[in-house]
Amino acid sequence: ALYAPFTFAAAMPYGGAAAAVQDITPGRMRGQFSALFLLGLNLMGIGLGPTAVAGFATLLPGGLASALALIAAGSAICSALLLWRGRRPYLAAMAQAD
Repeated sequence: ALYAPFTFAAAMPYGGAAAAVQDITPGRMRGQFSALFLLGLNLMGIGLGPTAVAGFATLLPGGLASALALIAAGSAICSALLLWRGRRPYLAAMAQAD
């Protein structure tokens, strides 16, 4: 019952992230940067995510539930750290673009 609202809310940042890539990229390179952004996003989400969950599910005593919890928590922490580290360079790039 909670899966649909969670999935809807979890997908919200993707539009803003793609727009942020477009904002800081020079006009003649926007297509290439968009392609690289989507490639990296798909390789991580479709390639690395399920593989990591399956690998941890075989190692952890809780099985699949523990693996999903570990990957979700680890991803949230990594995302927060990357957002924190990238905030200042992004703001500098936005100021330079204006």
